[in-house]
Amino acid sequence: MEELTLEKFEEASELVKDVTTETKLVYSEYFSARTGNKVFFKPENMQYTGAYKVRGAYYKIHTLTEEEKSKGLITASAGNHAQGVAYAAKLAGVKATVGMPTTTPLMKVNRTKSYGADVVLEGDVFDEACDHAYKLADEFGYTCFLRQDAVLEREINTVRISHMLKSNAERIHRSCLVKIQSDVLL
Repeated sequence: MEELTLEKFEEASELVKDVTTETKLVYSEYFSARTGNKVFFKPENMQYTGAYKVRGAYYKIHTLTEEEKSKGLITASAGNHAQGVAYAAKLAGVKATVGMPTTTPLMKVNRTKSYGADVVLEGDVFDEACDHAYKLADEFGYTCFLRQDAVLEREINTVRISHMLKSNAERIHRSCLVKIQSDVLL
């Protein structure tokens, strides 16, 4: 895997601005009082896909060769990663196939399909869906785009948060950052 440098982070951060909404920190008086810290939420559920996963997916697709893109992508997920890859692939004009367990909530399946991905339901648990995705990749020559391969989503968020912290260090001193995902209730 290519070394992740500050320059690559900045490049990724700029690139994903085209497909994401800037989510500002929101101060929570309630949780700050409860914890004795300044608590800020970063409402990533406001992204079009409902989660931050589109950042890593979009950047990763951008780094693929034309040959890799032309083969189509395959991933396995039961939720936000699937939707992020499906949406990013649609924006990039790349075919995406998503392996999901048969137990995936219908809402997640339909949302993933609505972004243009082909969904293949296989197995009762993620590992079975993932194994099937690898088999399909071998059989049809898809470019594998599994969650563990799209590590950049976390790094991009980390860099964005670090830049935010640097520029707001005084204001956020001793603060606690909490990410809200669309499927997490507080």
